[in-house]
Amino acid sequence: MTASNHVLSDFANINRRLWNDKVDYHVASTMYDVSGFLQGNDSLNSIEIDLLGNIQEKRIIHLQCHFGLDTLSLARRGAKQVIGVDISEKAIAKAQELATATNLTASTQFICCNIYDLHQHLSLHESENLFDIVFASYGTINWLPDINQWAHIVSSCLKPNGIFVMVEFHPILDMFDEDYTRIENSYFNQGPIVSEREGTYADRTAPIRNQSVEWCHNLSDVIQALIQNGLRIETIKEFDYSPYDCFPNSVKTTDGFYQIKGLEKKIPLGLLDILRKLRSTPQDELRILLLGLDNAGKTTLLKVLASEDISHITPTQGFNIKSVQSTGFKLNVWDIGGQRKIRPYWRNYFENTDVLIYVIDSSDRKRFDETNQELSELLEEEKLHGVPLLVFANKQDLLNAAKASDITDGLSLHQIRDRPWQIQGCSAYTKEGVKEGLEWISKTVTKNKK
Repeated sequence: MTASNHVLSDFANINRRLWNDKVDYHVASTMYDVSGFLQGNDSLNSIEIDLLGNIQEKRIIHLQCHFGLDTLSLARRGAKQVIGVDISEKAIAKAQELATATNLTASTQFICCNIYDLHQHLSLHESENLFDIVFASYGTINWLPDINQWAHIVSSCLKPNGIFVMVEFHPILDMFDEDYTRIENSYFNQGPIVSEREGTYADRTAPIRNQSVEWCHNLSDVIQALIQNGLRIETIKEFDYSPYDCFPNSVKTTDGFYQIKGLEKKIPLGLLDILRKLRSTPQDELRILLLGLDNAGKTTLLKVLASEDISHITPTQGFNIKSVQSTGFKLNVWDIGGQRKIRPYWRNYFENTDVLIYVIDSSDRKRFDETNQELSELLEEEKLHGVPLLVFANKQDLLNAAKASDITDGLSLHQIRDRPWQIQGCSAYTKEGVKEGLEWISKTVTKNKK
């Protein structure tokens, strides 16, 4: 549904009413099992528990905490202090009631506010008020209009070297209709999505009907926003199940999780990641975009850069991200799939690129014209204007590989005048030439910063 100006200006109040109406039904539902929680059950799943690790004596802030079960579970697990934040005053009131019922008022605090107004409630400019862990869990990012401002808030809450732990439903789910039978929305943010909702995921028979305002944020936008705000990736993983029975027509797996009927093992349902706030400044990190045709060896090269095993390689269907240490810099390398159907989406990853690495299969002479055309179009992109270019002439270990000098002539690299560039013959398989390419990146970026 097209959003009216009124809806856009009032989205926070619209969504607040939505979540206020859900609270009583969620508290009474079997999904949330409040009675079990009051008897001592832990609301956290093994996924979150493993990610969080030992939280004894940690200060934690739980963003978009709903009525606080996970917030209180964190306190039960030994956290020194846990603050829960949510936009729904009814949810916060219930959280405070549960804190009293479980004798956790001394170690917990609940704040009712729009997350974008959090700075009005916490003095985050004072170091003693910062947190060891920022935590967000399940159904959070789709309610955020500005993912960059959200990432700034996450970063501003963290101590240096603190961690952001997020377990979330995969953003690909936001593409589907409510019954998950057809694709209805773009994977990429096309503005607010306004809809009417009946019932609620924890009780589909609940006699409530509400308007909602949501946004689709693709995974790269979320991760990049966090990186730009001084966090670095330590873990990121997608999984094909949900720990909750919250989808229509769901089926239970043998290990007790849930999948969508008809889409079992076909799409990701969950996402988890850990990002750590840097002690140094974000300028010490570089965003590297790794592109090239399919079968050029990009994924193998990325694994070599990350010092990982290359005995088993599968083609990249979406993207991979690895953090690589190089001289004076930490390189966040984005490997984007090179299949023809994926290439139109490359432009969604151009923003804030520091270095473009373009990989060529030096042995596949039949595709030289195709790879030349793709590279030429990349160099015309406004968002990549002036971005240093490193061409890896890969697979030099093969007998029929073209020399780097011949590829230079074929690609007319000598005609490039608007950016530093380098072509480096290499073999991802033998690792020859890879180190030299990284050294060129470090030297070039260092020179540009002076």
